[in-house]
Amino acid sequence: MVSRTADALRICGRENEAMRTRGWMVMALVVLCTPGCASVVHGRTQLIAITSEPSGADVFLDEQQVGVTPLQLDVSRRPPHVLRFEKEGFAAQNIALKRGTSALLIADVAYAANPMAAQGLDDPSQWPGLIVQALAFLIGIDYLTGAAFTLPAAINATLQRKR
Repeated sequence: MVSRTADALRICGRENEAMRTRGWMVMALVVLCTPGCASVVHGRTQLIAITSEPSGADVFLDEQQVGVTPLQLDVSRRPPHVLRFEKEGFAAQNIALKRGTSALLIADVAYAANPMAAQGLDDPSQWPGLIVQALAFLIGIDYLTGAAFTLPAAINATLQRKR
């Protein structure tokens, strides 16, 4: 009788360990396949309306000509950018695109703190470590792709006549 009980406990212990291992593998797969919220919602680029006074100015993005005002330009959110406006008879003007931080990073925090992610943890003390790992992963993806940033929706350059 004791032997059967010990065997049953050993089998249950192995099954519980296998379930915990599967739970961790499923959770890791979900986290690895889920990009940060900002990456999903608004992506790595942003459309910016670019105008100038007077219109017809050549526009350069990071020293490469991209068009003539007025235009719409799809710009990567990740690196900092500088727009330059040039028009004959007018002084060139540089405008640095100011990046802000996306409010969607709050969604990353909400996702990381999801209580459903705690299913299968051996001990509640593991929960904070899991949250930190999920936050680092989700926010890290948004920063690496540039989705953590926002750019101005419109830029208008007022060019000054040369003297």
